[in-house]
Amino acid sequence: MESGFESIIKRISKEYTQAWNDWDIPKLESYLHTDVVINSPKISYVYPDKIDNRIQGRNSIIEYWERLFQIQKKFKVNQLSLEIIDKTVTTTNQIEGSNTIIQELFVLDQYGRIVELYYEYKEN
Repeated sequence: MESGFESIIKRISKEYTQAWNDWDIPKLESYLHTDVVINSPKISYVYPDKIDNRIQGRNSIIEYWERLFQIQKKFKVNQLSLEIIDKTVTTTNQIEGSNTIIQELFVLDQYGRIVELYYEYKEN
């Protein structure tokens, strides 16, 4: 049987994915801790000098996402799977209309806000 905590995390993951697909910036922001850290290979695509592919801070991440979608078209994802281990959530997502799979790992704080985000992209 699913615990209340797991149910909450599943809801957060579903709502976060929906906010991404709707490009609802205020909703996305509401899930991010102020000092959230993101690691993604797309970061150096937007900021070539960021060879560590890491950005910290909610406002910096929102700015990165906005710049990313000035360079490439926005995309929607379908969540294929979700795994929860304590406060760490791993999802597998597919970009709609493509064979690209995104592995997403996020870590939540005690209030359910995302403190760390990690992304990997693979062609299926």
